[in-house]
Amino acid sequence: MDVFHSPEFDVLLTYQVPRLRNFKLVTLATMVYSTTLLSFHTGIWANLGSKDWNVYAIIASFFPFNFSYLFTIVEELMYWYLVYSVKIRITALNEKIYLIGENERLHDLLMEIDKRKINSVVDTLHPHFFKPTLYKSTSATQIQKIIKAYLHLVAAKNCVNDCYGLIILTVLLGCLVHLLVTPYLLRSVLFSSDDDEIFIASQSVWMIGHVLRLVLIVEPCDGCLREIRKTSLIVCKMASVGLETDVQGSLDLLLTCLSQCELDFTAFGLTVMHRGLLTAIAGAVTTYLVILFQFN
Repeated sequence: MDVFHSPEFDVLLTYQVPRLRNFKLVTLATMVYSTTLLSFHTGIWANLGSKDWNVYAIIASFFPFNFSYLFTIVEELMYWYLVYSVKIRITALNEKIYLIGENERLHDLLMEIDKRKINSVVDTLHPHFFKPTLYKSTSATQIQKIIKAYLHLVAAKNCVNDCYGLIILTVLLGCLVHLLVTPYLLRSVLFSSDDDEIFIASQSVWMIGHVLRLVLIVEPCDGCLREIRKTSLIVCKMASVGLETDVQGSLDLLLTCLSQCELDFTAFGLTVMHRGLLTAIAGAVTTYLVILFQFN
């Protein structure tokens, strides 16, 4: 992750990393929910087995499961933090491009004013006559910095995919299996003569927790894709105006980088992480549950 943690992106765009209050809120809410869920789950089994087993032995037997689950949650939080950090830098990239577009509009306005003043030789010596060239070179240089900054983000994305690809794929498969088993057990209890309200509440909370885990890892990835679409839209609008040769060439190079070096996060290269993945998982879970209910 040395590429990601290097300050080259922030130096290129003179970007100051804001305090991520969202990270603190998400971390606190996730850990509190997970700890409460695991404690509640362990307490249920300790209560059920208190007649035949020692309560402390039951709690100790659940320790490996609880530790592994919390470790997985921490990995998901780290993944969320890395992807969200990329997202806020793409937003900063869009703001820089938008400012360049505003400068180019000012440059066009200055060009129109200078064309009206060019009626005499004296007017050509006016200081404002040379402003278009200044804006032209400045904009081209800024776009070159934006291209370098974007390539740094692509390198960071590759590092995240290489480090967390297999982990995220395992998490997705685990959530898929749990979202199949949990509703099936919940239905079995609901339609049985022995209604256990505590077990029903436990399974319901587990099901909500697995859905929230999917949202936690998918939402920042989808946010990056939405910001990249905004970047492409802004650059396309700027390129269609018809700017100077060097600025136009820099914009074309930026468009090439956006199309060839895609900034998308994947689960071990098998699927792209976006909101459509949630609907695909929901459809698969619904299909398999219908099959299981029919066989039952």
